[in-house]
Amino acid sequence: MLFRSLPMSILKVARMGHPVLRAKARTVDKSELKNAEVQAFIDSMIDTMHEYSGVGLAAPQVHESRRIFVAMLDADGRGEGDAVAFINPEITKIGDQVAEGWEGCLSIPEIRGRVVRAQHIKVSALDRKSTRLNSSHVALSRMPSSA
Repeated sequence: MLFRSLPMSILKVARMGHPVLRAKARTVDKSELKNAEVQAFIDSMIDTMHEYSGVGLAAPQVHESRRIFVAMLDADGRGEGDAVAFINPEITKIGDQVAEGWEGCLSIPEIRGRVVRAQHIKVSALDRKSTRLNSSHVALSRMPSSA
């Protein structure tokens, strides 16, 4: 596999109330994505997400204050597709429509709640190869429901 250059590990998930979850995460410099440690960290985030049956995980949730999140994306929104890394994401709401649904969070284990979110969003980010990702009009009904 292209990015498995260092051993991966299951990372410790920060629980609700931990200061890392409230702090503003730092921007990741594009040059950092060439670093084997950063690539191994992304692999470990994906493995941690799978280990805890999640469909999304942000770097601050594993005690790293970096603007990175990984998510399982697929066409039908079940979270059964491929894991994708988003680096320095910018998320913009499109329109006024909202959707309400049940969500969970790995930082608040075994608790789910109803959450209202924008029905459509635009996501702009880098992928792990430093390629610009631009997803416009992403319906949240197509995104994982419990990131």
